Amino acid sequence: MADKAMVSKDLLGDPSPQPSIVRVALPAAAYYDLGKFQKIQKDILGRLGCPGCTSGHHIHWDIYRNFIVDEKLNVNPAAFGGGRFG
Repeated sequence: MADKAMVSKDLLGDPSPQPSIVRVALPAAAYYDLGKFQKIQKDILGRLGCPGCTSGHHIHWDIYRNFIVDEKLNVNPAAFGGGRFG
């Protein structure tokens, strides 16, 4: 009887597990080039467990918009939260 109660609760809209949020920042040249974008997407999906599927993941794509300039005046993209890429 307990099993039926659980099934009914699930069918009535009990919240499912929350999908993981994956953040990806990339240069505009890769974001706007379909071939490069698909190559990056396939690599990321493979690292998440399935190269052809995004199930269970919300992928937030972003173009580099934050930069860090070092003491030698080299400009580098900044990571989420103020860290550095690469």
